[in-house]
Amino acid sequence: MSNQADIKVMDILLWSENSRLPDLLSGKSQDEIRQALLKDEKRFGVLSLANEIIKDQDLIPTERIILLEEEGKYISYEGNRRVLAYQCIINPELAAEHKKDFEKIVSKSELNKDFKVECVVASDLVEANRYIERKHLKGNNEKPWGQLERDNHSARVKRFGGNADKERIKRANIAKLLNSVDLPDSLKKQVLGPGYITNFYRMVDSTPGYQHFGIKVKDDGEVEISDPKGVNNKLKVFVWDLLTKKQPLDGQSWSRAYNKTGQIKEYFESSTIGDLSEIDKKIEASKVTDIFGNEEIKVTEKGTTIFSSSKPKEYQTLIKPTKKLLNLKPDSLKIAEVYNELKLIAVKECPHAVSVVVRVLIEITVRRFLDLNGEKFTDDGFLIISKQKPKRELKEKLNFIATNYATGQVKKSIQALNENLLTQSLNQVVHNCGYFATEKQIRDFWKNLEGVFEYMVGAIIEKENGTSKNP
Repeated sequence: MSNQADIKVMDILLWSENSRLPDLLSGKSQDEIRQALLKDEKRFGVLSLANEIIKDQDLIPTERIILLEEEGKYISYEGNRRVLAYQCIINPELAAEHKKDFEKIVSKSELNKDFKVECVVASDLVEANRYIERKHLKGNNEKPWGQLERDNHSARVKRFGGNADKERIKRANIAKLLNSVDLPDSLKKQVLGPGYITNFYRMVDSTPGYQHFGIKVKDDGEVEISDPKGVNNKLKVFVWDLLTKKQPLDGQSWSRAYNKTGQIKEYFESSTIGDLSEIDKKIEASKVTDIFGNEEIKVTEKGTTIFSSSKPKEYQTLIKPTKKLLNLKPDSLKIAEVYNELKLIAVKECPHAVSVVVRVLIEITVRRFLDLNGEKFTDDGFLIISKQKPKRELKEKLNFIATNYATGQVKKSIQALNENLLTQSLNQVVHNCGYFATEKQIRDFWKNLEGVFEYMVGAIIEKENGTSKNP
């Protein structure tokens, strides 16, 4: 059973088996470990941490040092950077060649050799590792704040300590204006999320934006609106334009087309309310239900999706655990079985396992799709193509689907997968002992691949039910 204790920071030893350190430092002296951590500031940031510590002189209560007592000595199993930062502030001599850096901040410090830090002394290595893994492998299951959350915090605690807080309060109040706008909640949440919120603030929180929407910003960050109904209607048009990428000149992105005051002014001067019911009609007409029964708003233009409200939430698993089972016939049930297995594996903890299962899922889905479309294979599973060498690799089979069956966004997604070598990376994970999968890699791969997978499954269901319009 662990216990909490206040321990003199100068009595704590750094852990030579720290996962941040290379194997060659295992069992090395305290000085060698210190210099390894101090030498690479970009990677370990000990000096930056020391500067932050000087501001508060203490640790966040939820971030205690995790210790293990061995032969009467306390070893820092979690919190080595913090321990080292404190020790070098108290005694800059420990920093050796980095001594001068710490001497610059010592004058601001009230710490002395008797300074104690809050610690948790673990009962054994198993318990210490449980704490370490929960933090570093699972991130304590925390979700970092985005721009909107930071703004809301400043607005709700009313901290008027400086311009940064006033800016956040102002942005939070501007975001609140969306509450009264007649648009589906999913669209309002989307425009305040990643990919849109920066453009939203840059346009609205500008002199042309204030003039267009009738916004007056007070000294404390609060806002006044001259025409509440008018601002609701204008925001409705603006949000719809932004989400559907309407207006930018020469096909540029919003961030490039409207990054100067003159460009923003030109946009708002050309923006008219018009018939708001047209936006409502477009939204209603854009509502679709995917093959899993989930409703979303998907706006298409010339066969290409220009906006989709289905911004998938990121789960520990690659696929939402509660996503509905695929409605497939017995001959295709293996696809559903493998798909369900993906809902059981945490990506962060098991990126290689997820990569392999994704590979299996796509291979069997591609095979079933091509089988139902009358394509032939060799006994070894190579795709037979007239007057060409049989296609063995997954990327070749996907390219065949893109060329002969897929259109629009699905075709583009397959091209993106192969151009960015994502399918080859998946192959390397399976066959190359020196190639390691990462959570980011597999999530990026699935983000591009999911639409292709759903297209194939949809086509399989249509073929099995005899409702396909394709030959």
